[in-house]
Amino acid sequence: MPMRLNPVPGIKLQGMATAWPEELLGSGARKSDADVYAEILGPDWQSVLAERNWDTSRTFDKLGVRSRSWTRGSEVGSVELAILAAEKALADAELSPDQLDCIVAATCSPNFISSTVAAKVAKHLKTDAAAIDVRAGGAGGLNGLATAALYHSAGCGVSLVVAAEVSSKYLGEHDLSN
Repeated sequence: MPMRLNPVPGIKLQGMATAWPEELLGSGARKSDADVYAEILGPDWQSVLAERNWDTSRTFDKLGVRSRSWTRGSEVGSVELAILAAEKALADAELSPDQLDCIVAATCSPNFISSTVAAKVAKHLKTDAAAIDVRAGGAGGLNGLATAALYHSAGCGVSLVVAAEVSSKYLGEHDLSN
């Protein structure tokens, strides 16, 4: 039986923003499939693909991806992207950090496996808002929104929800799983 959730009155989406590694690292953070293969598989990447009977267009054919944002080998992680997105979303919503009651940060790729992203965003914004992390990939942003809605229904006022992923940092050598 599917789970059904009732609407939570008083919730509105007031501002939105995106942040990309290219904004912090420049255009070099955008990698073509060939660049990604070379980084993961090494200089003989074309032979590795040939051994698997994979064409260089496989990623596009399978996933529709022609290029990727890439943070591997840089100091930019999910915290830095979350901070940039948070600042832009607050500006779009015309809100200041002192108006926040709660920050929910969703990621499956934190800078450090046991560290909090939300608390680092709160510290950067100089707010004492509650900081809650949601560890979820893919639908993490949606899980973050649902978490904020639950806190709102319990009396929390203004929430900031950010989702940030830096999957390239977690790819192992010869990892062609995605």
